[in-house]
Amino acid sequence: MDSGDFLGALKDARFLQSARLPAGLCVGLSEGLRASGVAVALFDPEDRLAFAGEMFAAIYNLQPGHPTFDDIMRRCHETKTGPIFGTKDINDWLAAANSKRRSRPQRHFEVDIVDGRWLLATETIYGEGWLLLTLTDITVLKASEQTLRHARDTAIKAAETDFLTGLYNRRRMMAELDECMERLGDAGGQLSIALVDLDYFKAINDAHGHAVGDKILCHFSNRAKATVRKADSVGRVGGEEFLIILPSAGDEAVRIVDRLCGRIARSKPLRGVDLRYTISGGVASWRRGDSADSLYHRADEALYAAKRSGRNRVLAYEAPTKSSRAA
Repeated sequence: MDSGDFLGALKDARFLQSARLPAGLCVGLSEGLRASGVAVALFDPEDRLAFAGEMFAAIYNLQPGHPTFDDIMRRCHETKTGPIFGTKDINDWLAAANSKRRSRPQRHFEVDIVDGRWLLATETIYGEGWLLLTLTDITVLKASEQTLRHARDTAIKAAETDFLTGLYNRRRMMAELDECMERLGDAGGQLSIALVDLDYFKAINDAHGHAVGDKILCHFSNRAKATVRKADSVGRVGGEEFLIILPSAGDEAVRIVDRLCGRIARSKPLRGVDLRYTISGGVASWRRGDSADSLYHRADEALYAAKRSGRNRVLAYEAPTKSSRAA
């Protein structure tokens, strides 16, 4: 479309306020828009295209004539040009788009283009329903935004993850335990935790070196993740101590951790090294009125009961009896 088309469209849209601006200035405005790097389109009150700059025409694969907005989008969908639609049903997409289009005097939104570019779109309503659409390329800004988001996510993961095993660290696990207990709230429910310790781990380090010790920690971590349920969480909370959070688990929690205990005892963790190891575990279940500290403390007591009983076993917490307290 030439400058005359644009000038006529502006007059019809009452942009010129009864043509108070010199025609030469309007022609200059038209040429300036063409060279600005901003994609521009003007739609009349019936949503038919009155003017389109060269960049808009290239992005939306425009053909000669004055198509409607729906016509343009249908052709883009058919030819896989222009915006990414994210659906095979163009009618559904148009219904959603038209419910927002012309809904406010001005609105801003982002458009993801099939060639990988991101555009910031601004729709402005003038006069008796004329719509001016401008599109600015923000691909570089989006790339920077994604880089910053990735850096943020990486930093968060590093702050919450044990660098050796890849499991959650103590900080993240205790936060998750707090969240689980908050979800129980007054309604109640089931929640169990298990503290697991690698038996005689110092002896493994002394006999085989810390590199082998690290491999044992990673071996246990992988076996633990493979044994627990999808909803459970496993984290390293100390040197050779691990916490398992088991939501919605009562008596089942002991069976899950006991299964892990058996698998570890039967495993051969390292090729070419004559080495086996075992674990001990203590399980405690949530009670009304519990705090994270009180629940953790009971699991810790159960763990040490398992160690005193000979290790390579899992015990549930049992409240001390009067006779045991007297002893």
